[in-house]
Amino acid sequence: MDVGARHAVPVLTPVASRLVPYPEEFNMRIAHYLNQFFGGIGAEEHAGKGLEVRDSAVGPGRLLESLLGNDARIVLTLVCGDNYAVEHQEEITASVMAKVRQANVDLFVAGPCFDAGRYGMAAGALCRAVQAELSISAVTAMSEENPGVDLYRDALYIIDSGTTIANMRNVLDKMARLSRKLVTKEPIGLPHEEGYLRRGWLRDQLVEKKAATRLVDMLLAKMNGEPFDSEMPPTAFAPIRIRSKEQQRRVGGLTALKDAMICALKTTKFPTAATTRGSSRKILTDWCLSMPCAKWKKTAS
Repeated sequence: MDVGARHAVPVLTPVASRLVPYPEEFNMRIAHYLNQFFGGIGAEEHAGKGLEVRDSAVGPGRLLESLLGNDARIVLTLVCGDNYAVEHQEEITASVMAKVRQANVDLFVAGPCFDAGRYGMAAGALCRAVQAELSISAVTAMSEENPGVDLYRDALYIIDSGTTIANMRNVLDKMARLSRKLVTKEPIGLPHEEGYLRRGWLRDQLVEKKAATRLVDMLLAKMNGEPFDSEMPPTAFAPIRIRSKEQQRRVGGLTALKDAMICALKTTKFPTAATTRGSSRKILTDWCLSMPCAKWKKTAS
């Protein structure tokens, strides 16, 4: 469910009013993209609203502007309905690109989007386009469950917003810190240091301990119930909880692995002598033979 359908339009005020007037020339000019909800137009009934332009900060942008400091100003706010943005993506992207180019900004910010899926997909597409085609730094924020994360995490810095707008101040603070580093070309730290979601990249680093030593350290920490950070975090899935007797009857219980039917799904054919040549043949056939099942059944899918 999108954010706009669950909450009233938030009224955000800056953390502190500016004690000095804006300078005539800003060191950081910013364009900000918002959906119809956070842009103050309305909730779901206005999701079909087309692109609108403001020449100053709106909604969350006021707080973001304050957090960025006196030398930064949002000179362009773009507001568009979620439905319109995803249904007219090429049109919106072209229009936003033209307006951002004309505004001569140093930074493009979208969101925070939290768990609003259409908002996240539109924000991600615009950030990627602005960054790739205009060479302007871009930052957005979403919850990890937002579909926009899987689409754009490898191309963008996406601050982890969580799912609730009650975390708005903290999210905007992280966006402001990361934005300033991007604009000033400062080194960007690791995800847990800067607050952005993992991008799926591997970085080469010089470390004091060998891999084997780090592995043993993690194992000992795990055995002793101590905290540790895995260098390659595994994919985690929520457990399936069977609550009713009807679910138990339909699902049944697994008492031994030999009683289970194991299904392997691949996007290509199963390895055969014709499809596995050289060194790859041993890897693929060993993988298949190592599966703990007594019988394989080949079916089309």
